[in-house]
Amino acid sequence: MDKLEEAVVEKIERKDGRWAGGGWCNTARHRGLWTSFVSFLYDSCIAAAKKATALAKAKGCPTPRHCTRAAVYEAQFVFDAFRSKTVCERAELSRAGALDGAARERLGRNAADYRSGVAQSFQQFEQENCRAKVVALERECTSKLEE
Repeated sequence: MDKLEEAVVEKIERKDGRWAGGGWCNTARHRGLWTSFVSFLYDSCIAAAKKATALAKAKGCPTPRHCTRAAVYEAQFVFDAFRSKTVCERAELSRAGALDGAARERLGRNAADYRSGVAQSFQQFEQENCRAKVVALERECTSKLEE
C-alpha cells in the first residue's frame, strides 16, 4: 500500500473508531478481508462479462466482435482472479514459514494446470469465433443476394 492509501485508511479507521495503533496491514484479519474483497471484485467482473457475452449472443449481433470482446474480458478476469488467489496463497505460506519445495511444486502444478486449461479454452473459443464469422458472412451474402 502506498502512503496515500495508508493515510486514507488510517483516517477512515480513526473516524470509525477502529484504529488500534498497529497499522492497517499488520493484521491477519485485514489480509483476510482484503483478499475476500478482491475475490468479490473479480467474481463480480466475471459475472458481468458472462452476462455481456450472453446478451451479445442473444441479440444476434451481426458481427462476433461484441461476443469476442466480452469473452476476452471474462478470460482476463478469470486469469486475474487465479493469479490473485495464487499470490495470496504463496504469501500466506511464506508468512507461515511453510513455503518449502513441496508447496512450491504444488503451486507450480496449479499454474501449469491452469495454463493448459486456458490453452484448451482459447482453442475452443477460436473455433466458435471462426464459426460465428462464417455465419455472419453467410447472413451478409444471403441478404445481398435477396436484394
